[in-house]
Amino acid sequence: MWLAGGLLTLFREAVIGGDRLTRELLADSYAIYVVHRPLVVTLQYELAERGLSAAAAWSIVSGTAVSMALLLAAGLRRMPGCWRVL
Repeated sequence: MWLAGGLLTLFREAVIGGDRLTRELLADSYAIYVVHRPLVVTLQYELAERGLSAAAAWSIVSGTAVSMALLLAAGLRRMPGCWRVL
């Protein structure tokens, strides 16, 4: 857990400035970290009984969870009060 927090801090300190997308993703990085794991677990649970191969399930979960985490984190940070926590 401390390693992930350290990597987030290192990324924040190393990427100063940048374009608008980089600054937005940088601001959302902790929120993405928080919401990503529940999304992955939920998607894996939903796909467990579908009879997919491991590679197919991994690719579906990876693509979907990353996309959903980015969107959900950006939305949560815009909610009143949430931006202070995330």
